[in-house]
Amino acid sequence: MIASLFEFGPYLLSSNLRLLPNPFTWNRRFGLLFIDNPIGTGFRHLSSTIPRDRISIASHLYFSLQSLLSSYPPSFRSRPLFLSGESYGGKFVASAAYHILHQNPIFPPSLRINLAGISIGNGMTHPAAQVRVNAATACLRIFR
Repeated sequence: MIASLFEFGPYLLSSNLRLLPNPFTWNRRFGLLFIDNPIGTGFRHLSSTIPRDRISIASHLYFSLQSLLSSYPPSFRSRPLFLSGESYGGKFVASAAYHILHQNPIFPPSLRINLAGISIGNGMTHPAAQVRVNAATACLRIFR
């Protein structure tokens, strides 16, 4: 929700904690949907255990997107969808995109998700590999 309040949502939070219209909001040109992912985090409802693997998490997000798209007119499904996330969300964005790309051929065109791209900011797509080089990268930046 930080992105919604401080980056590209319809409002900005002022220093005196008032909401101000954001003149640079993305929702002037695009529809935005914020989903806490995986299920059980943030405000998402939890009916069972929190999924721990990327395949389950991607599958839950895929089901959520399919449910959302099925509640709108069929023409809505053809609109381009961009998945975006930051930090550790980079793992989930990549996994969800992979899952969508592998599910689309299984379904008829009328039920496919029109994935047009992904965006990952400061992504922790492979934390074990990335954390090992953080100190070395930081030293290179300082001494160059």
